Amino acid sequence: MSKRLIALLLSLVMVFACLVGCGKEDDGISDAVSEGSEKTMTLSLYLMSEEPVSAEQAEKIEAAVNKITMSKFKTKLDLRYFTEEEYYVALDKAFEDSVTAAENEEATKDALKEELTGTDTVAEETYVDEYGVVQLKYPTVEDYQVDIFYISGYDKLAEYIENDLVQELSGEISSASKIIKTYVHPGYLSGIDTVCDGTYAIPTNAPIGEYTYILLNKEILKEYNHTAKDFSSITSANAQHLLDHVKKYNPDYVPLRSFTDSGELDVSYVRYFGINENGKFDDSTFSLLGGAYEPQWTYMTPGEFSRCANIFNDTSFSNQLETLVKYKENGYYGTEADADKKFAMGYIKGGVEVIEEYSDEYEIVVHQTPVLDTMDLFENMFAVSSYSSSLPRSMEILSYLYTNIDFNNLLLYGIEGENYEFTDSEELDENGDPYQLVKVAKDNAYVMSPEKLGNVFLAYPTVDEDPNKFEIFKAQNLDSTTSLIMGLMHNSEDLVLSEPHATYIREQSAIVLEQLLAIDKVEDLKAYIEEVRKLLNTDPMLIEGMRQAAITIPSEVEGEDPIQLQTIPAVYSAWVSANKLIAG
Repeated sequence: MSKRLIALLLSLVMVFACLVGCGKEDDGISDAVSEGSEKTMTLSLYLMSEEPVSAEQAEKIEAAVNKITMSKFKTKLDLRYFTEEEYYVALDKAFEDSVTAAENEEATKDALKEELTGTDTVAEETYVDEYGVVQLKYPTVEDYQVDIFYISGYDKLAEYIENDLVQELSGEISSASKIIKTYVHPGYLSGIDTVCDGTYAIPTNAPIGEYTYILLNKEILKEYNHTAKDFSSITSANAQHLLDHVKKYNPDYVPLRSFTDSGELDVSYVRYFGINENGKFDDSTFSLLGGAYEPQWTYMTPGEFSRCANIFNDTSFSNQLETLVKYKENGYYGTEADADKKFAMGYIKGGVEVIEEYSDEYEIVVHQTPVLDTMDLFENMFAVSSYSSSLPRSMEILSYLYTNIDFNNLLLYGIEGENYEFTDSEELDENGDPYQLVKVAKDNAYVMSPEKLGNVFLAYPTVDEDPNKFEIFKAQNLDSTTSLIMGLMHNSEDLVLSEPHATYIREQSAIVLEQLLAIDKVEDLKAYIEEVRKLLNTDPMLIEGMRQAAITIPSEVEGEDPIQLQTIPAVYSAWVSANKLIAG
């Protein structure tokens, strides 16, 4: 028997083994293999790179990627790299061309889908290569073909949903691609489903939010016979007494150190509901129309939310604000000359790394755990185009991207030995083995972001990073809570509060906030609060806006849809009920 014939027979055996044996590896992906995997297919994958990717580099990575996907899924990927400046221009042009192609052929979108899943993009033929080895044929795809693509931002996703350019994925995630639920924090998946009324994209699994810590100097605590448990807030009675004494009797210490971006008077320390510049509910934009709350609270009852009116009538807000201004007036924050002094109490936001940095000298109290906010869902996502050749096959690839460390790191770091190399950390993991780190080549031009590749927790740390960072991030995510208004995206148009009044309240709120931040004396603050209260009681636009936000609307209003005509408390109450959220 000739060597050529033997090679041919061996290759046929290998192909048959691949067809019946792929997916036996217990990595959770075998469940994602669908009936559509019986044929070869080529899909486009749109990626956003940090730096331009050369054609030569893209070709090398694509070849390495396809060794995996062609063997495992009988799917070939056409990788399309664009920088942030280029990305949406190229993506939107591809969508536009897809629609144009359909119109030119007098076909509906469904007909275009059928065409794209035909012989141009799906094949099941084989050929014998120059070495006598049987190879599967893979079809080529059009330049305008969009299958899987990266996306960032709520507005962009909303635009694609509105124009029917993305597919709903919850069915796939609940069945063939359920492995994704194991690797992506449930808050991301449930949140995007709630906000968008469907899972039209899969958020990147990333560290959630940040902690708010109170740092308490151990020597000061011992001197004044306190423990960390005595301090749950920097504005509590214990905190005020301690800072008073430190200011008087411990000149070597700065009483209070603020590490927040907003400066000494940190209004974000007091949280509130309001309406932002887009007329949407927000808990980060200061508004005269609001009410103080703590983010770690669970969903509030409608009665509690009824406080969303004149924020200066909420004593929780005004009292804490007064205390912070008192600290400013008494010089508790110190001056630039005190920059090198120790501090008695500090207020800082960050991750678990704060504990490692400060725990030797300071007792650390968690004032606020990380909070998953609505906009966190949309920072980085992947979606499947409505024009995709195959939703099941696209989900196979996404499942692998979100769950397989080697596949994810191939797209993140490139070719081992060329773009990077592995090295062992001096630090050992919990099993006593050294952490594996990535050392990027000095002349490497392939730069991707782990946040833009689906699952930050799969990326090997680099030599410049903490090798234990992912264990830290996991602990952070386990501690996280979900924003009280996650998914509450009603516009002001949904309310009794009319747009002119909502706009006027936002404008006045911005003026008030600017003036609040400039106040450094308690008496001036009290006088200013009274001034604002008078304004709220005399300004016709503010009076009417507050009245509209608080009044009770009949269940039926002639000529209007009663569901769309509600007060702020009523909208919140209806939203909590509709989403079966628990108050407490």
